Amino acid sequence: MDFLGAVNRLFRITRIIKGDDDALTNFTTTQHAANLELAKIAIQDELGDLVADSLIPYEDASSTLTSVSGTRVYTLASDFIRFYGNNPFLYDEENNRAIPRYRGGEDRLRHEILDYKTQSGDPSLWYPVEGTSKQIGLFQVPDDANAGKVYSYDYEKDVSVDSYTDTLPFHTETEAQAFVGASVRRFQFMHDGLNLEDLPRDPLHTNAKARLAQLMRMYNPRKRYGNKYG
Repeated sequence: MDFLGAVNRLFRITRIIKGDDDALTNFTTTQHAANLELAKIAIQDELGDLVADSLIPYEDASSTLTSVSGTRVYTLASDFIRFYGNNPFLYDEENNRAIPRYRGGEDRLRHEILDYKTQSGDPSLWYPVEGTSKQIGLFQVPDDANAGKVYSYDYEKDVSVDSYTDTLPFHTETEAQAFVGASVRRFQFMHDGLNLEDLPRDPLHTNAKARLAQLMRMYNPRKRYGNKYG
């Protein structure tokens, strides 16, 4: 299901569109313009919540960075959200070794190694660097002998939707339909001016998200056939 299909399904569930031939064909139409913008925001916000909860599939990706002599800070992939897994590392492909994250972060590093920004050699640690883009720093800073090394890393990528042709990041149509069900409740809260802080306690929204989570499981959940007595 694409972004446009999700909006049309939301509009049909909320009875904004009812006929057989009144579905939207793009996002530039003036038909239902106010509701269209609100529906787009509701779907994007609902998707953002699922990404934050690490529930969305198709997130995993990999990329590389190449060391440059005298360069400490490197920008990560443009669609990077966060590193994959609990203990992320850079993989030194040439030497088949892992470069772990410095646990204390840059603030601790600058107290423990005063010249960390200039001390050069073979990088053995990395750490996040604050900035307007997602960046990491290497310690030690690569010198001439360690320039040109390729480090790969696994990460979770951006799966946001913007264009009406963008595909929702779900494996099946059934999963996408369950997602739209949750988005419907968010849309209704926004449309009716209700407090969004109450949305997580809304039974219809909770049920739709629970159904989505069950559909996305990679194994069968335990089945219940009825109450057990005695």
